[in-house]
Amino acid sequence: MEILPYVEGWQPGAPVCTAEQFDGIMAAAGKAAALPGFGHTAYFLAQSATDPAEKGRRWQAILSARMRYSTADHDPEMEQAIAKDHNAILSITAGEMRQDALEELRAIVPQTAEETPAGPILKPLSRVEPGKAQYLLHPYLPQGMLSIMGGVSGVGKTWLVLSWAAAITRGARLPFLSPFDDAPAVGNVFYFTCENDPNCVIRPRFDMLGGDPSKMFLFDDDAAGEPLTMNDPRLEEAAARYPPAMVIFDPIQSYLGAGVEMNKANEVRPVLDWLGSFAKRHNCAVVLVSHMSKPGVGNSAALDRLLGSSDFRNAARSIVVVGSDPEDKEIRVFAHAKNSVGTPGESQKYHIESGKGVVYDGMCELTADDIVRQGQPGARAKPAVTLTEARKQLEELLGPEGFATLEQVESLQVLCGISQRTFYNAKKELALQTVSIGQPPNRKTWWLLPEVDATKFKQEHTPPPEQMNFAKLPAN
Repeated sequence: MEILPYVEGWQPGAPVCTAEQFDGIMAAAGKAAALPGFGHTAYFLAQSATDPAEKGRRWQAILSARMRYSTADHDPEMEQAIAKDHNAILSITAGEMRQDALEELRAIVPQTAEETPAGPILKPLSRVEPGKAQYLLHPYLPQGMLSIMGGVSGVGKTWLVLSWAAAITRGARLPFLSPFDDAPAVGNVFYFTCENDPNCVIRPRFDMLGGDPSKMFLFDDDAAGEPLTMNDPRLEEAAARYPPAMVIFDPIQSYLGAGVEMNKANEVRPVLDWLGSFAKRHNCAVVLVSHMSKPGVGNSAALDRLLGSSDFRNAARSIVVVGSDPEDKEIRVFAHAKNSVGTPGESQKYHIESGKGVVYDGMCELTADDIVRQGQPGARAKPAVTLTEARKQLEELLGPEGFATLEQVESLQVLCGISQRTFYNAKKELALQTVSIGQPPNRKTWWLLPEVDATKFKQEHTPPPEQMNFAKLPAN
């Protein structure tokens, strides 16, 4: 803490810090400014002001902080008790208060390199526990990490992100999740936007999508004062009070803060590092909504068209691109362009329906580049073949008989190098039936074409019950 040398060298009658420095220290300290472990330091900073008006202002700021964090209901008795303690501490002489402040500061500030030699900066990989990414919405939104949702204007990014937020506030299962994915747990959502009016856009759409407005939090411009930024310390206090499952900044450039140029990596990266650390500390999915530039030489690919420094897409662990079906502009598509911690999800179609909002229309093979490409209908990039190949392989396996065992399907999946999720998506598109016969551990499962009579199949493949050999029973 930079103030420590000033406290150590303080002489009576000399101010320790300016009014701006005092306000900054109080804001950075947060709740600590009102707690006993930091109380004498705060009061010493107030006492050391030379201007009586400034001294009074600082005392009032400390008292207000204590009242704010001590009780939600500021009843007269509590106010008097806090004021009495406040005045008692202020009655201590400046020299004694300075000594107490030094002890408090040294307890919370790491010692300098001159006082304590630096310890080792390395640790062996053996001390790192292996783990797997956890998802809020598998596999599109990893928990504790940064994600980006990008797209050109007018493709429904706000509708889509509000649909996800609404589902999270009520713990609802979204249609595009696979049978292996759990519905998200009910959670709070922070939605920060400078482009969408909360009264005319956010609330009507959120209600239409069936979200719980008591778990959806917006930035209070009237009460907050200073504009919010993505590395704003006030986010910590908000997260402590209303732990978020999802935090949305829409759009990115509105929350970088004054003086941060979004095209300069050295200015953007510290903001993203802080935000990534925030996401990890609170195990929440942070979503940055990004616009896209017009296609040009060297930036025709979807990821290259995301606005700002490449550090945005480098820092994001997951990137979802939103666009339109080239064959039907009324159909919107989101494609999973990047997943650094797992396998990207399938592209999904949806449309906006009056009175309902977002309606999901199932999987498709369109890529991120396809759905943001400007041009004539039918202009497609190289198609995604994984799902098509999975369908083809399944149809060949089922053959003219129209069925195969689950063990045969799993062996085929390994042989083809196609994920289990994609195989199950292909099963869904082919409308295959599942039939299981027997009891564990002898149960056997088959996949059947839709035209196969499942009842007849079960009758033909159910083994006869074992006959009991009475000759081997012991005599009574």
